[in-house]
Amino acid sequence: MPSPNLNPAVRESAPYGQACVGCSKAKCRCISRGPGNSCERCHRLNRDCHASAVVRKRLARRPVTKTARLEEKLDDLFTLLKAQTTASPAVSHHSSDGLNDPPSTGSETLLPGAAGDSLQQPDGAIPPVNANNAESGVSPAGTLPYLAHLSQPSASFSSQDDECLRTFQTHHLQALPFVYIPSRITAAQLQRERPFLWLNIQALCCKNTTERNKLDHNVRQILAQRLLVDGDRTLDLLLGLVAYLAWSMDHGKGKKMLCLYSNLASSLVFDLRLDRPGQENPCSETDSYKSFSHPIKQYIPIATRTNEERRVTLASFAVCSTISSFLKSQPMRWTPHMEDCVQHLANDPETPGDEVLAAIVKISKVMDDVNAANFGRLFESEIHGPSKVPPVLHVKALVVNLDAVKGALRPELLRNKVVKSYLCDTYAMINNIALHNTTYSTIPGLTQLGKTECFYACLEALKQGLDNWFSFTPEELYGTSMPLLLHFGRSTHILYRLAMAEDVAWDRAAARHAVDLIQTVERAAELLASVPHQVQMQSDGSDFFTKGAAALRNAVSTWKKAFADADAALNAGPGIQNGVELGAVDVAPNEFVMAEFSDDAWLTEMFTSWET
Repeated sequence: MPSPNLNPAVRESAPYGQACVGCSKAKCRCISRGPGNSCERCHRLNRDCHASAVVRKRLARRPVTKTARLEEKLDDLFTLLKAQTTASPAVSHHSSDGLNDPPSTGSETLLPGAAGDSLQQPDGAIPPVNANNAESGVSPAGTLPYLAHLSQPSASFSSQDDECLRTFQTHHLQALPFVYIPSRITAAQLQRERPFLWLNIQALCCKNTTERNKLDHNVRQILAQRLLVDGDRTLDLLLGLVAYLAWSMDHGKGKKMLCLYSNLASSLVFDLRLDRPGQENPCSETDSYKSFSHPIKQYIPIATRTNEERRVTLASFAVCSTISSFLKSQPMRWTPHMEDCVQHLANDPETPGDEVLAAIVKISKVMDDVNAANFGRLFESEIHGPSKVPPVLHVKALVVNLDAVKGALRPELLRNKVVKSYLCDTYAMINNIALHNTTYSTIPGLTQLGKTECFYACLEALKQGLDNWFSFTPEELYGTSMPLLLHFGRSTHILYRLAMAEDVAWDRAAARHAVDLIQTVERAAELLASVPHQVQMQSDGSDFFTKGAAALRNAVSTWKKAFADADAALNAGPGIQNGVELGAVDVAPNEFVMAEFSDDAWLTEMFTSWET
């Protein structure tokens, strides 16, 4: 007979997760006896029936399948293509300006894109303007105040901007042809493609000193923000940085800034992989833990460098080489790929500037060897110690190397003022090694006749270099680069030593009669002072040319007194006896830089860098 408490009408199992505590622990079926009643098992065992706490675990979200991920990527790609189709009228508008038209002659090429894009672009084409401004890495206008001008509309350009660009093409690029800008390119077009390079051009060619100082400040802020904060690495940044360094005498920041920015240029060339073949495939993964997912790099087709990349790479080396010579620091690394670049520009130039740049780089390589012989002791590690070979023994080999470079140049290049300045300066520096070699007489097999030959060759190179430097017109001097000005400063330094040093192998009076140093400095002061007037600069007297002219004028009176004191001391003394050298009179040649120029670090370093 069935139990009276059992109601068959309501007999059913408890839903999943709602069994009582006893049935849950016993892992048995919990059959309900109706609302308010205990379950059959608890009723049969005469136990309290307590409902269990409902704790339902959520199932883990199932991972998205590969098919779903592929569909999402296709949707994103479709959206991107649709957006580009909508923006196509703007792109066609830029194309109508003639930027993407083929050049009228075979020698004209346009600016390539960024380092990554230029590998797929022909030498004679500018890539379309990126609507997202991804190539330039510029933040939206308003994010940073000093970046606002990089995105200014082309309508704000005037004829003065085009004149500024023409000045840069006519004068500045003759001194260092690190980029080729066709004459038909306007300032607005250049600003769209190379905003940072254009900013540096504006700063270099600005005739108002106050406005130029503001532009220089903007350049430094952008370099700090984009290189150090944002980590940008673009060809536009490298082009602008080379322009900033090559004409760095206008910035007046001294050796510390030269060292900083030259190191930035070297690292930027390395980061852009411009010193290595283009087919090398770098790992683009920024997250280290993800790099283990794809440890094997995929093969990419071999790509060739563009001439624009070759030019800026070689120009970076030439400028950094000059700065390392000035600072007596380690030069930029030379690679086999850079050798291929210089040979390509020398053998197959697209513009006349390519041959000039190749010649400058070849001479700069020899100058690096000169610096290694002169200052190699500064670069040697403590383990190996300084070189045991006296620097004077390298003179003949260095002259042979430079003669080989000179012999490979065409007559037109040998008549080029810029190339000639580099050649004369390097010849003078090579033979100047013997001037400061104190162990010359202790080397077996060497005589004072060899030292006399070095002195004479050095003097001849100085004379030719100064004659070439004074052949520059004020307009050309306005666009001259920092290396050419350093050549003049270095020539005056060496001439001063030749005129003050007394040596058994050299007559200092002969040096003073061969080149009148006082007259040379006076002529240089007049030439520098004429530059602001000839180019119609709106200067308050703080520009480099005005301050440099004043510094040279102050040098005249000081050097006259130094020469007079030296002559008096030598005439009063016994002279040279028993073949012993009479040392030069202790004169401080840097006294001519007066206190008013102490705030200009570049002038101070250039005209007082007398240490050997």
